Amino acid sequence: MSGLLTLGMVLIYSNNLMQFFRGPSKVDEAMDLYQQAANKFKMAKKWNSAGHAFTELASLHAKAGSRLDAATNYVEAGNCYKKTDPNESVNSLLKAIEIYTDMGKFTMAAKHHQSIAEIYETEVSFECQ
Repeated sequence: MSGLLTLGMVLIYSNNLMQFFRGPSKVDEAMDLYQQAANKFKMAKKWNSAGHAFTELASLHAKAGSRLDAATNYVEAGNCYKKTDPNESVNSLLKAIEIYTDMGKFTMAAKHHQSIAEIYETEVSFECQ
């Protein structure tokens, strides 16, 4: 009986250990859920909600050390916010620019600086009318 108990404990321990190394972490699960939510909000044209979900996703990627994914999702957030909240769009794009600059991706940073300039140009033309 003692041998069966020990074997059972070893099997349970090894199963838990395999799940630990194989299974997604809570952070990975949260990132997946934010990604799904962001895409669904985007498809429903709920731009503020999509932007918020992409911003949260970018923040989680940044904390996990995935800077390129973080920057990409800040750009996605900026594109969503561009339709409803230009200031928030600029904030998101600036976060992406900072990451791209730190990574030495100056062409990407310049491209998003141009996007910010276009946002300001559009916003100023609306204010003048």
